[in-house]
Amino acid sequence: MDDRIIQLLDKTWDHIEFLFAGGGQPGNWRQEPYRSDFFEVFVQMQQIASMDGDQVARLLRERHLRSDDPECEQKSEIVNEIRDAWNEWEYAWTKLRKAR
Repeated sequence: MDDRIIQLLDKTWDHIEFLFAGGGQPGNWRQEPYRSDFFEVFVQMQQIASMDGDQVARLLRERHLRSDDPECEQKSEIVNEIRDAWNEWEYAWTKLRKAR
């Protein structure tokens, strides 16, 4: 796998971890500036490889999610929500490219 993809996946996970620092709420990822941070990673990923949300979620789980993490369930839920948003962004991105 391309090192740039791994770096972007790690950056995505860093954003997820940041949400939990200091007792943050998992749902905050949907708010600004967090959502824009995730979208920025999506845009960077599209410049390297077209990956759908399912692929991103699977790779995030394989690389980062640990069952011994007390916040594992909440982080898994965020990964699911990001997967869904990623798929929505990919759909819009594809439509935009076709319209040009």
